[in-house]
Amino acid sequence: MNLLLIGDSYGVGVRPYVAQAFSRQFSRGYVTVSAETGWSTRRWMREGNVEGLLHQSNPNIVIVALGTNDEGEENSPDAYESMISRFDAMAAETGALVIWVTSFAGPGSEERFRLVRETVGFRRVIDGRGLVSGLLSGDSVHPSGGNYQIVAEKLASEVRIRWLLSLAAPIPGAVVAFGLGAAVVAALLRWW
Repeated sequence: MNLLLIGDSYGVGVRPYVAQAFSRQFSRGYVTVSAETGWSTRRWMREGNVEGLLHQSNPNIVIVALGTNDEGEENSPDAYESMISRFDAMAAETGALVIWVTSFAGPGSEERFRLVRETVGFRRVIDGRGLVSGLLSGDSVHPSGGNYQIVAEKLASEVRIRWLLSLAAPIPGAVVAFGLGAAVVAALLRWW
């Protein structure tokens, strides 16, 4: 399983831990982390050579961990949704599962989470606020030191859940046939 993580300072922080965390969730493959401190989704679209990263890393899963630096970047929710849709479509062209990790902290985090979830669908969105709950440093935005390792472990677990749910998606009625809803399946996968 080849994974590409595109991110901001959170990606920089988890970089030393993410390969080991994902190796516990996925037995084979590699993780490529491309992260720049302070970069917004718009800046990645403009300067990040996303197409080149996608081609070079040949991912099965693309994790887009952006949003915290998006505050004030877009002048309307429609413009933000449009940018998310373009970024998502570009990554999806590779055939990879694209999973979005929304804003980890800061003003507007809840609104960005809602917009991303509505744009790409709840099954492919991880609420970044949940990944860092109780782990933030004094700046109330970034995890403190070793807490990035915990964030990497939580992220890997959440990505595995989204990947497993995506495998079941192409079989219409498969989950319903067993009388289980998506929330129950997600809870079982978390336990497993």
